[in-house]
Amino acid sequence: MVDNELIDHEAFAAIPSSPDPAKFVSEVFKRSYTHWKGTAFGIDSMIMSRIFLLEHLMKVSPDISLQVKEDARTLAVRWKENLRLQTENSIENIAFFLFLAAYGLVPYFSNDEIFRMVASFAQKKQAPEIC
Repeated sequence: MVDNELIDHEAFAAIPSSPDPAKFVSEVFKRSYTHWKGTAFGIDSMIMSRIFLLEHLMKVSPDISLQVKEDARTLAVRWKENLRLQTENSIENIAFFLFLAAYGLVPYFSNDEIFRMVASFAQKKQAPEIC
């Protein structure tokens, strides 16, 4: 777990100096998505660290190239297929919606899908910032 925390800290620190922060965070998500889908141990803490990365990315508010946005959309579509929306207030639902917001992907999903996702995390403290 220490290695994971060190990697998360390094990733967080690298965002402002990255030549393409949006691509950097997207790559972190691609690598970690496969990992958190394959295990149950420590998933909430891993997902929380990814939420912090997304929040930091949104504060930096970089221009997102069409290629990075398309790569993020591809990941979001795959992620949505496996998302457990029935789990009320799931931290993964929050991470997913924040990912959509950070990369400007909300228009790629139907209003019904978005409303279902919002309803699943509306009680969490990140909800006002995401909306």
